[in-house]
Amino acid sequence: MVLLFLGPPGSGKDTQAQILDQHSGFDVISTGDLIRKEMTTGSEIGMKLKEYYDKGLWTPDDLTYKVLQNNLAVEKERNVILTGAVRRLEQIPMLDTALEHLGMKLDRVINFDLPEDKIVERVSGRRFCPVDNMTYHIKYNPPKVEGICDKDGTVLVARELDRADLVRKRYEEHKKNAQPILDKYKERGILVNIDATPGIPEITARLKEVLQLESAT
Repeated sequence: MVLLFLGPPGSGKDTQAQILDQHSGFDVISTGDLIRKEMTTGSEIGMKLKEYYDKGLWTPDDLTYKVLQNNLAVEKERNVILTGAVRRLEQIPMLDTALEHLGMKLDRVINFDLPEDKIVERVSGRRFCPVDNMTYHIKYNPPKVEGICDKDGTVLVARELDRADLVRKRYEEHKKNAQPILDKYKERGILVNIDATPGIPEITARLKEVLQLESAT
């Protein structure tokens, strides 16, 4: 089974991907992680990718999907969750081609739907430990002592990108790019929208129900 997870920042798609990875036999393939890993290998593709990265430019789609296809070839017999693989409408046929080349197909597109106000609340409330990268949330996962990391006592920080005004800006950009993608996958009959407002266990249970996996525990 090949799944594509979509959703705005803060919708919990990465959390749910990791849960299926740990408990339901899926392998998670993040396009961004693949690119960063490839750049460290010294390969010809990796060096080309690094040239764009060092200049602060988006990596060309042909290189990105070549790396993705190479990694999918290793996962042919596995259940796979793709994240970050489609961010623009014109990338849909590129993913199709990469999968078809390997005799694979996209089975389901899962869109984690979350209203803007909830996204702002979730993302702007994040706090990080600059020493050990532990992540907290002022409402949903607060530290034992306000503003202090449980593990090492370091003062927690908020990322600049998590400011409410910047979160709203990113959401608007996501919505503009995402709607045509969602419409296209809806036409194919493989789009499933999941309400991402409940807690993590409830979303996992719904996801497993949709995918006809074993019941959430």
